[in-house]
Amino acid sequence: MSMTPSVTVVMTAYSNFEYLPAAIESVLDQDIGDFEFILVDDGSTGDIRPIIAPYLGRLRYIRQDNRGPGVARDTGVDAAQAEFIAFCDSDDIQHGFRLSSHAALLRSFPDAAMVFSDLATFDGDVVTFPSTLRERQLGLFRRDFHEAISEAFGKPTSCAALGIHVPRELEKHPVYSGHVPGLIAARHVAWDGASMFRKSMMLTVGGHDPTLRYLEDWSFVSQLSKKYELVFWDVPAYLYRQHSDQLTKQSIQVAARSYRDVVEKVWKDDVGLAADFPQLHKELVSIAYLRNAHCAMDAGEYVRAKADLVNCIRAVPLRRHGYTQMIRCTLGQTTEKVRNTIGWLGSSIDARNFRVARRPAFGIAGALAILVAIGMFSSEFTSILNLNKTDTSPERVALGGNPEQTPEEIAQGIVDPIYLLWANGRILEAFERSQSVVHELPLLPSDDIRQHVVAKLVGFSVSLGRIEDAIALSEKLLDIELRTELQAAISFANGDKESMRKLLETDSTFKESSTALLMSMVGLRDRAVELVSSAAVPEQLMPRMNVISAMAAMQAGDKKGAKEQFEAATKQLDISDAGYFFVATDMLAGIVKSEGDIDAAIGILENTMAQRDAAVRNGSAIFWLMCQKNLAAMYDQSSRKGEADALERKLRERLILADKSFPLAQSLIEA
Repeated sequence: MSMTPSVTVVMTAYSNFEYLPAAIESVLDQDIGDFEFILVDDGSTGDIRPIIAPYLGRLRYIRQDNRGPGVARDTGVDAAQAEFIAFCDSDDIQHGFRLSSHAALLRSFPDAAMVFSDLATFDGDVVTFPSTLRERQLGLFRRDFHEAISEAFGKPTSCAALGIHVPRELEKHPVYSGHVPGLIAARHVAWDGASMFRKSMMLTVGGHDPTLRYLEDWSFVSQLSKKYELVFWDVPAYLYRQHSDQLTKQSIQVAARSYRDVVEKVWKDDVGLAADFPQLHKELVSIAYLRNAHCAMDAGEYVRAKADLVNCIRAVPLRRHGYTQMIRCTLGQTTEKVRNTIGWLGSSIDARNFRVARRPAFGIAGALAILVAIGMFSSEFTSILNLNKTDTSPERVALGGNPEQTPEEIAQGIVDPIYLLWANGRILEAFERSQSVVHELPLLPSDDIRQHVVAKLVGFSVSLGRIEDAIALSEKLLDIELRTELQAAISFANGDKESMRKLLETDSTFKESSTALLMSMVGLRDRAVELVSSAAVPEQLMPRMNVISAMAAMQAGDKKGAKEQFEAATKQLDISDAGYFFVATDMLAGIVKSEGDIDAAIGILENTMAQRDAAVRNGSAIFWLMCQKNLAAMYDQSSRKGEADALERKLRERLILADKSFPLAQSLIEA
């Protein structure tokens, strides 16, 4: 071994030494010779020295008081001489190529803080999961493994292409690199044991969280991924042992609490991450509460379980498992009450798992328990699912959730995944998911939430160019004014300004200030001003008034006045006011182009292309699509044929499901 090794392996051990020799030998059998081996004993209750005595010449032994696996790893890091750090647990095994290949990959990507691989799980001599990533960890949204990885990292390379020597059968396995905080925050995909780290970068994030006894590596890698690039080699280089000592009830409860704590640590203090992945944040919060509810029910703590399940459903209202577990919780609590009230009859029932023992008394006791449960179920379940109820529990606030969710916020959470799929160009998936939501509308807990979901789905159907679907959905709205407003928007998208004008001339008291934008487009300036004045908040009032005045100036033939008003509006408008923003920029670009400065007009529209996500989430995707169409036309006129064709192609892809009569889609077909 050289004076300064290239790699330090840190193994942590605590008490159970049955599998320790195999783990040590898997390290010593590595095909790299230049490494040091540190074993950190985390305050074991048993005597580890007889086990490690044969290996003391080849490893360094450090003992500390029991402080958890994360702190034990950090103790090893502090003592390490090498820049590259590899971890290994005392009951796991690693393939002989792991250290050499990971070190070579880190050298090939000098900006990366770590390289991680897939892992396989095994029990005895049986491999239970050949690929943990594919079979367990990337199934949060039932997505294809390669799709999830490629979307996060981009195009892969391989060890063969990088000139890295690995076993021949692994040479062409994909190697990915990039900045991927969203992927790491989503799931526990990078284990300490299957990773190698660059020590200098590790130290910048402060080590592992000492309060965590489980999932501490997920928390640590999440913090690392926010600052640095990571490398993923799609090979199971590590074997994770499953055995009965890991599966105690206590460890399951600790795991559930740790999951919640990690979600809090990863998301709470990172506003940018939560903003970039809003639906993912809600999914993880929902899962965290669901796991804690399971543990609470297993412990017979039904009140706590119900509170957790309410928060689970608040985060993701369409999570069916939340409702089924609420039923289980209510029935289990009822059965527990029966047991406490009529002991000798209820003793035949296992309330916590809601199972019935094979005893003669069950006929009477079971029937009685079920009747009581049914009687209690309606009132308790209806009460607990009051989604408008304020929840100021520390757990709710700590996880970054709003302690009070309105029906509109709940609806936004339901449709956000659909919008984000559309924004990322996954049109068919977005449409299929929207259809699923339509079919599941009856499952939602209130009419108010259903109406908000339907209204948002109308806007989504318009963004697809599916005008007939949008009309059919709008008919489901009970709110006549809102239905009229949405149908006016549908008429605009369909190029039918006459129908839009007739709808907006009615005496209905409209609620959506964005409807004023449509009014201004068909010359109803006075009604538009009245609506904006009554509905807009102060910071929105002036820029919206500017857009309305600019539209009136355009209709009066005053291009100079219109340009001034549009310019003032674009300087003040916030992207959250998406409809006004896109119309103002589109119209301003048209005026600038008519004045002969097409390059300036292109610059105005190019800035709108980056606002795609905001456009679709705010129901203004149709305006964004029109800006895209106009930009493509300007590219063509500026002899930028390649850019024009690329933009037209993307627009066709977005409107692949559009009705054939939809004007925007028809203009593309004709082009």
